[in-house]
Amino acid sequence: IGVEPLLAELAARPRMVEPSPEARERAQAIATLPPEERARAIRSMVDGLEAKLMADGGDVAGWARLARARRVLGELDKARAALDRALALRPGDPALLSEYAGLLLGPEDPETGLPTVGAEALAAYERLALSAPDDPEPWWYLGIAALQAGRPEEARRHWSRVLSLLPEGHPERAAVAEKLRALGG
Repeated sequence: IGVEPLLAELAARPRMVEPSPEARERAQAIATLPPEERARAIRSMVDGLEAKLMADGGDVAGWARLARARRVLGELDKARAALDRALALRPGDPALLSEYAGLLLGPEDPETGLPTVGAEALAAYERLALSAPDDPEPWWYLGIAALQAGRPEEARRHWSRVLSLLPEGHPERAAVAEKLRALGG
């Protein structure tokens, strides 16, 4: 279990608020434990966060924090359930939709190096595209889905949009342009 990202996530508080001294101390203490004890302590923290959220109904930030912690633990179904709760509280939130859609992506195709965009991920990226039309992310994945469905013209349209949304000098522009060149036309 990667302790640093998980402990940072669990100790996170809403912006402009520092983690409590107790939370910092607990995170530091857990980081020094032997691996098996550390794993149990982390699981206990995550389970405690979930119990608290279930008891009080939770808030968007809490459910999102739980989802990220569950994802780090490899508990993808539980991460998805936590994101479902967050999205129920804020259905059109682009950050939540992005996280949710990313969780739904399938394995990378060894030939293309692109992740599999199944039906559920596609639906989530379509929602994200409606919620944040100027965000290049959903258009990138919609292009992958189109390509995987054998619709290269649609992929080209989506990736052209990605290119138009990325500023000059953006580190991803070259990769997107290369994918467009590979499609031809």
